Amino acid sequence: MNTILHKKHSERSLFAVLCTFLLCISLTLPVLASAKVDLASIEVANKSEISGDVYDGAGLLSSDQITALSNKLAAIEQQYQCDVVVFTLKDTNGYDVRNYVEAIYTQCGYGYGDGHDGIIFAVSMAERDWQLLTYGYGLTAVSNEYGFDYISSRVTSKLSDGDYYDAFTTFADLSEAFLKEAREGTPYSDDNPAKLTFLSRALPYLMSFGIAFIVALIICSVKAASMKTAVKKTSAADYMEPGSFILQRNVIIIFIPLRSV
Repeated sequence: MNTILHKKHSERSLFAVLCTFLLCISLTLPVLASAKVDLASIEVANKSEISGDVYDGAGLLSSDQITALSNKLAAIEQQYQCDVVVFTLKDTNGYDVRNYVEAIYTQCGYGYGDGHDGIIFAVSMAERDWQLLTYGYGLTAVSNEYGFDYISSRVTSKLSDGDYYDAFTTFADLSEAFLKEAREGTPYSDDNPAKLTFLSRALPYLMSFGIAFIVALIICSVKAASMKTAVKKTSAADYMEPGSFILQRNVIIIFIPLRSV
């Protein structure tokens, strides 16, 4: 009997030790995961080729799309003094995606001003993972869970459909909207939610189209007016060469039958 009780006590003790060990492991993992990684030690592939606001290492965009997106991001940077960057990667050389993207950002000279202000969206195709990162003033503009969720949900839904260019354009538009609101002193948040309707996003394009349409209409009207050289004629003589018409004498005899009374 004592042997059985001793055996049960030993099993309970072993179980308690095992639970304690697992608890320690679970508490340690977050600490290890949050440990600061030496970004300088990460070897970035094709480092010399990485530049500009769009680095398409995974080849997801056409050359025309890269040019259009780069121009769009450059305009945002110039207006709001904050780098807005898109990275597409084939893989991350075995590194954690977030750490690898941060290494690219820091090692390749990205970031606006002394604070290296920036908002980055990166996709790694091998890992099927994406990252939305902010630095400096980018963190002020997209400063909380609301901003991250708002932007990422709208971008990743397009990524899932394979609409890469549309996804990155959406990221650019939303980054611009968040930066604009932050510069005005009211960053978007749960207390100040974004009201980005389709019309508000499309309004700049509609205005540009309207202006272009009016200019084109004016040009066409001027050209059309210059082509109208015909003048209305009211006399048949206007269509005849002088001296070309010779009227010869002509006699018309009309016979009227007489009725006798």
